[in-house]
This record gives sequence, structure tokens and C-alpha cells, in this order.
Amino acid sequence: MALSDSEVDLAAIAAQGSFDWALDQLLRYSRGGIGAGITVVVAGTVISGEVVPAPVYGEYFDRVLDEGLERAGTSAGDETGFEELRTQLREKASMASAAKESMEHELEIHNKLEALSEDAEIPSDLHREAVKQAAHLTAFTLRNAYVFSPNLVGGHMQIEMVRVLTRNVGAWWLGTTVPTGQA
Repeated sequence: MALSDSEVDLAAIAAQGSFDWALDQLLRYSRGGIGAGITVVVAGTVISGEVVPAPVYGEYFDRVLDEGLERAGTSAGDETGFEELRTQLREKASMASAAKESMEHELEIHNKLEALSEDAEIPSDLHREAVKQAAHLTAFTLRNAYVFSPNLVGGHMQIEMVRVLTRNVGAWWLGTTVPTGQA
């Protein structure tokens, strides 16, 4: 059963809820490897860094998890057990692999839609996937980020990666911001 026109319209309206078209496009470009430096304001905190695709964050996540497991194994004196756990996690729960698979799935849906003729009816399962894909990105990653907040000692800190929920962005601009004297 195909989605009716009104169901597709409602899904599109829900997906577009509160998003900034330009930011959405910038984030979609980053999925293709075209990143840019941006600065965002989230609840009075300024965050600045380079937008990177999800697999880059996945690799970072996997590396930090590996390092944590290694430290835990060393301090527990049971490096063999932790190495086994690490191997299992890499095989079954790799964040980088999950992100790559998600992006490959999106490309597959795009290719299926492109292959249809203009007057062809879209199968309902493909229609649902296309509507989901049309939704804006819910989060994005900034690499080599600076976080500026009056609540931080010294007013700022630098972190390797930070995830930002798109719905929490109150303002944004192209270009990065760095602490005075560090440009």
C-alpha cells in the first residue's frame, strides 16, 4: 500500500518542523566529505569546529572505547579478558561501521529513486524510506572544536570531537572562532 499524498505531505511537514535549510544542506555536504568550519550557539554556549561526517565520529568513538578498555584491562591485571571483549565489540558494535552502513543505505535509497521513471509509482516501502531520508539531520559532529562558556574555567576549552543536536542550535555562522592569541 502506497502512502497517500496527504500522508506524504504530513510526513514532510513533520520532518521540516524546525530546521534551517542552509544548515541542513551544509550538514548533508559533510556526509559527502565536504566539510566546513562553523560556529554554533547552543543554550548560550558557543561551539566552533569543522563539520565532519558520522563515520569520522564513529572512528573516534571506537578509538576512545578501545583506549578505555585497554586502561581498564591494564588496571585490572586481566588484559586477556579485555582484549577478548574489545575484539567482540569491534566485530559487533563498531560505531564507525554502523555510520558507514547508514550512509550506504541512504545512497541505496537515493539510487533506487533515481532509477524510477518520472511517472512510476514509488513502492510503499521505498516511499517510507525516502520520507525518512528527507528528514533533516538530527545531530552533527564538530572536530577540533572550541567550546566557549562562562561556566568553564578560563572561559573555553578545546575538545577533539563534539556532537551537537541540530534542534538545539539557536544560531550559526560559517567560519570558526578560536580563543584570542591562538589563531
